[in-house]
Amino acid sequence: MLLSPPRSWQRVSHNYKDNVEISEYIPAGQTPEEWKERITVQIMHGVKGADPESILGKLLSAAERACDNLGARVIPFQQGSDYSTRGVIQGCGHVRDSPYGEFTIIRAIAGKNNLYVIQKAWRLPAWETSESPGVSDDEILKWLDYLGSARVCDTRERNCPEATGH
Repeated sequence: MLLSPPRSWQRVSHNYKDNVEISEYIPAGQTPEEWKERITVQIMHGVKGADPESILGKLLSAAERACDNLGARVIPFQQGSDYSTRGVIQGCGHVRDSPYGEFTIIRAIAGKNNLYVIQKAWRLPAWETSESPGVSDDEILKWLDYLGSARVCDTRERNCPEATGH
């Protein structure tokens, strides 16, 4: 997958277990325990023919179990190739056993051999369903563009950009 973390963001964890690779990034100045913004990239290796909608459904079910106030809506993403992609925006007004809510944009992309999931999350003070979570429309659009810029390429398909530099 082609996607670089934003400038000044740092990788704070990288794990590989049971064919699932997970990397987490936060802005400089935040800690893994006290983050306010986070990007999570998951690569599910060897998952051929996966349906992005199915994985999003599983992620929403997990969020429902952890959240007192969950709202979600499906959003479109364009891959620009033969790869299937889906997205969702979800707001959890109160994460159980915490003083926080989370607002998250998620994009899933089905590659030929792997399934990719990219999430941008904000940790915010808890809010009521009828209230705004506190993330501006401009901020949401900025991160929709960022997640939308993620590309899956396969060197066998010759759909990867040429490497530059030495």
